[in-house]
Amino acid sequence: MNKLIHIVCPAVPYPASNGDLADTYRQLIQLHHAGYDIILHCFTNGRQEETGHLGPLTSRIYLYERNMGHKGISFLHPYCISSRSDPRLLKNLLLVKCPVIFQGIASTFFLPDLAREQYKIFIRLNGVASAVSRSGMDCEKSVFRKLLAFQETRLTRKWEIAACKQAIVLAGNREDIYLLKDFCQDARIRWMPLMVDPPQVSIEPGNGMYCFYFGDFSNPENEQMARWLFEKIFRNSTIPLVLADTGSEPVPDQPYHHESNVCIIAQPTASALEELIRKAQLVLLPRCHGHGFDNRIVQALASGRHCVVNREMLNPTGLGDLVVMANGCDSIRAAVSEYYSKPFTAKDIEARKCGLAENLRTGLPEMVFDELLA
Repeated sequence: MNKLIHIVCPAVPYPASNGDLADTYRQLIQLHHAGYDIILHCFTNGRQEETGHLGPLTSRIYLYERNMGHKGISFLHPYCISSRSDPRLLKNLLLVKCPVIFQGIASTFFLPDLAREQYKIFIRLNGVASAVSRSGMDCEKSVFRKLLAFQETRLTRKWEIAACKQAIVLAGNREDIYLLKDFCQDARIRWMPLMVDPPQVSIEPGNGMYCFYFGDFSNPENEQMARWLFEKIFRNSTIPLVLADTGSEPVPDQPYHHESNVCIIAQPTASALEELIRKAQLVLLPRCHGHGFDNRIVQALASGRHCVVNREMLNPTGLGDLVVMANGCDSIRAAVSEYYSKPFTAKDIEARKCGLAENLRTGLPEMVFDELLA
């Protein structure tokens, strides 16, 4: 008889466009192969979502619309959680009593209800949400938005403390374990490394034409990094810099347009983004914080030549041998100067393929899931 399990996701985990979704998708594959009957619950932003690729891995798929904007605001719960509070989710979870894995803290609105019903509950974490929220607060320029981010951080930390006492936390990296134990000593935490498919490497040998940074600029951390690269590294440089805003909405007040060596591309398609990475000589991916795995580093290493990152981006990845480490203005300037004219060779490409295959974990033994869900 197949074993039953609920998987609750803050978004549809296909296509796996970030580290969290890639890990969730691999969990679905692993659990399916291990004989689990998966009931999948996903939130959407009101858009039509394609779930055809998930059908063969699951027995049922439920979609819930997220309450965006003022509809999702609560003075008692963080917005990322209160906006995912469709009562139909609780109703569907209570229909079948079996273990539940919440993918991230954002999907846990009904966790207390399930705890009262004595469900076996897990929370899969890639980064501690309150720490990520705090980093975002530090990047906000508006006093009003800083206050909103402060409130979100405070409520998220309070929710995390309560949730970690009611569930088993499956931490994606060891830094998350230490951080959680700092403010929630009663938390039950296990380390379950993130699962990310080694990508298809498609790097062109030789030299590229520009330096490149990409990210969702509606995220204040990414937007701040783009501005920082422009102002501190490339403003007085002749080396071209291309910035790609992968967010769904354009960010106003961009200072880059009048600079001859800097251009910004808004909302590139997935194929266009891959082509931009492939044509770059350096992909620059500094980050404000080191909480959680950022899938952009895998995208850059799969299609790009030299990849320059800082300690915060590299921290949870284990991919140090495949990147150029540079921290701070002087170090990044030096890296740009050294590698902008350095060809990427066939030997470099082979080393990249081997390194990604060795360092990215695609799955876990079936016994791990059996132990967790017994």
